[in-house]
Amino acid sequence: MVSSLFVPLDGSPAAELALPLAAAVARNAHASLELVSVHRPYVFDNPHAQNAWMTKVDPEREAEVIRSEEAYLAEAAGKAAADAGISPKTMVLTGSSVDAFAVASTLLETAKAHHSDLIVMTTRARGLVTRVGLGSVADELVRGSHVPLLLVPPTEEAVEGEATSELTHILVTLDGSDLSEQILAPAVELAALMGARCTLLRVIGAKEGVDVKVDAEQYLERQAASARERGVAVDTRVVQASRVSDAIVEAAETVGADVIALATHGYGGFKRLMFGSVADKLIQHARLPILVRCPTCAT
Repeated sequence: MVSSLFVPLDGSPAAELALPLAAAVARNAHASLELVSVHRPYVFDNPHAQNAWMTKVDPEREAEVIRSEEAYLAEAAGKAAADAGISPKTMVLTGSSVDAFAVASTLLETAKAHHSDLIVMTTRARGLVTRVGLGSVADELVRGSHVPLLLVPPTEEAVEGEATSELTHILVTLDGSDLSEQILAPAVELAALMGARCTLLRVIGAKEGVDVKVDAEQYLERQAASARERGVAVDTRVVQASRVSDAIVEAAETVGADVIALATHGYGGFKRLMFGSVADKLIQHARLPILVRCPTCAT
């Protein structure tokens, strides 16, 4: 059950592209929505500072920066409230905003403390070398978050127009393992909340025989049965390919999916590493939002 959503922002317009979808999910779920940013001390934006860590901080100026960060979040919350009719909470978090791992750790600690059920954010934001962009933070969260993440890519279409708040079709990628199936619950719940349908996808090797394909089809039908009990329309699809990530993207285009869902790890050993790399490729290159869950991350 989604009762609390968490949206990290960094002051950039690209980061705000996650807001419409997050607000729509929060509205449909009657869930709380929290907009957060990690405070960035002003000394790190001074190009003339030789060593920002050793620079003496002006308390008044630092307080002014925090007020501006709070004002930014309040403005973002106002936009979300106007568009979705909800009242987001806001919070500027203390901690280092210079290192991606530190930012991710701060976000995860807060999400855990606030019992957040879903983190929604863009995969890339600032893009400035002197700042930590949300892209690198998202990478850290994917590897360490026990909370499912809905990652929204800042495509040119979204930047130039209105960011989407619609979600109509989720492509759920499974590999036959128990670990990969842990994406099913959050994907089906998201589909139920948004009135979306699901397609369960299994990619098998290009040279696999008929028996393997039949087994894959039967496996997907078993998984679909439980999803249909939630009232979600579910289709199944088995494709044969040598490049899993390409096959997933092609399948998403074929069925008209607007979200791809998968666990970050599946099979053990070498196959587990392969499935993790598939998630990495999709997050880096897919033009659709990606719903991911790390099944091996600590709760």
